[in-house]
Amino acid sequence: MPSPTRYPRQGENLDFGRVVFFTDAVFAIAMTLLVVEVGVPEAAGDATDDPGALLDLLQDKVPLVMAFFIGCFVIGSYWVAHHRFVSRLAAVDRGFLSLTVVYLAFVALLPFPTGVLGEFGSNPVSVVAFAANMIAVSAMEAVLFRHARRRRLLREEWPEDVYRWAMLASLSPLAMFALSVPVAFVSAQLAVVLWFLAIPLGRLLDRRRPAGSDRYLA
Repeated sequence: MPSPTRYPRQGENLDFGRVVFFTDAVFAIAMTLLVVEVGVPEAAGDATDDPGALLDLLQDKVPLVMAFFIGCFVIGSYWVAHHRFVSRLAAVDRGFLSLTVVYLAFVALLPFPTGVLGEFGSNPVSVVAFAANMIAVSAMEAVLFRHARRRRLLREEWPEDVYRWAMLASLSPLAMFALSVPVAFVSAQLAVVLWFLAIPLGRLLDRRRPAGSDRYLA
């Protein structure tokens, strides 16, 4: 049943827009904070004028820069997915707002495990910490979608087969992050590669869309 307190997309109040703006701001700040984890190289003594010494310091930053781009890719991908999700909403309610706060908490946390991954990339614990953070984000994304359907917050009712497919597609990154956890204790590098396998997996799932789903998923 619809929640007694709903904030429609259009109307005299700005509640729906505030949810969207706040969400976008958290994503933007989280992505910006990723570069803070990289930091500027610090040289001691006369090394500040030595090109070779600076190159060595910059080389030490390569793992952090790689972690930065991984974090940017992940945050950007989830922002795009959330943008598409919001475009299908007709309204939000108080329950949706509460769940969004939890969802954004895990998004805002992401710069921390990203920085740990950059500093300790070969340590399985750093890989597990990043994967656990992303599992939480993926899970909350699915929870938001389920809540929106149950409370009839979507623009129109989705057929059951389309809903099940969309939930499967939403949870597919979670599966790859979860699989990477035990793999990390064998090879941290291989575990990171598994994260990117979510891309071809998503393409494969795209080919198995239910007939007529474009009306709801476009």
